[in-house]
Amino acid sequence: MTIEKTTKKSSSITFRLTQAEKKLAQAKAEKAGYEGISAFVRDYLINEQPKEKIKITPEIFEIISALTKLSSVINKGTTRPEANDLISKISQIVMGKKS
Repeated sequence: MTIEKTTKKSSSITFRLTQAEKKLAQAKAEKAGYEGISAFVRDYLINEQPKEKIKITPEIFEIISALTKLSSVINKGTTRPEANDLISKISQIVMGKKS
């Protein structure tokens, strides 16, 4: 869908930006050849394919946390049983079994 300049716009959306965000938006709009932010944002919202938002579930967060701890344990050169405990915990989380 392309936006025609001659079509009268009758609806509006308002959102707030910090001064830094507004300056960045203006710079991007100008770089893309737009005279103002409104046309740039409108064109982007109408014509671009949105990126899917990544959802981090509590389980994924637990896995990330356990992997971080595991890498720390490995980097410290600690004992194998400690690393095995963390690997076991990660496996249980992945398999849906809480430790």
